[in-house]
Amino acid sequence: MKIDIDRLSAAELDALIRDAEGLRDRLKQKQIGDVRQRCAELAAAEGLSMAELFPELGTTRGVASAKRLPAKYRNPGDPTQTWSGRGTRPAWFKAALQAGKAEDELRV
Repeated sequence: MKIDIDRLSAAELDALIRDAEGLRDRLKQKQIGDVRQRCAELAAAEGLSMAELFPELGTTRGVASAKRLPAKYRNPGDPTQTWSGRGTRPAWFKAALQAGKAEDELRV
């Protein structure tokens, strides 16, 4: 089926694009499912599980608490508040800098 896109209105083109993107996404998901199924069958034929082959699949990705970094800075006003030096600067750290403290003074 050939579509003469030159004769379509903007709304019809938008609908066509939306439908095509939806179809593309469904085809991609089917492809992923098919490959996963084939991998699982191959693993089972060898007496293995997918969890044995890909142990990282059972873990939660992107969770900061999974690997806690050591404290690099400590709040002098409240020693229980620490910061590893990664990510967004905590409010107490910003306030200390604005109050004239140097980063080195806040190091653990």
